[in-house]
Amino acid sequence: MGTLYLARDNRLERLVAIKTIPPESVADHHMRARFLREVRVASTIMHPYVATVLDVVTVDGQLFL
Repeated sequence: MGTLYLARDNRLERLVAIKTIPPESVADHHMRARFLREVRVASTIMHPYVATVLDVVTVDGQLFL
C-alpha cells in the first residue's frame, strides 16, 4: 500500500522506518482513511518484532508514519 524507507532520527540517534503512501492515495478519501486505520491498529501493537509507531505527520499534504 505504501513505500517504506529506512531513515535516521538525528535527534535521538537511532534508525527508524518511515512509511508513506503515494500523493494520489492521500487525495483519495478511502485510501487515506485506510492508511490512518492501519496507523491506529499498528500503534496498539507492542512486540519486539513489530515496529513501534512513534508519530504520524503531514508535510505538504503527504502522510508519513
